[in-house]
Amino acid sequence: MDELKRCPFCGGRASMFYREGRHGLFGYVQCEECEAKTRTKTVYGEPDNPQFWEQAPYYELATIWNKRVVANA
Repeated sequence: MDELKRCPFCGGRASMFYREGRHGLFGYVQCEECEAKTRTKTVYGEPDNPQFWEQAPYYELATIWNKRVVANA
């Protein structure tokens, strides 16, 4: 998994999380300080399996979190 950049809003540390819902398992990236987060994404597998964290949905979430938009001045 790509290393997560610091939060673009507050500079806090970000972490990858998952939660179980009625319709499956969902993953997201969230800042530990201001709680800004990505959209949730459906993931598959067992979180206790080390390969779980290498799946495409988590890579995609890390890519979404790490993307920075540069505004034209």
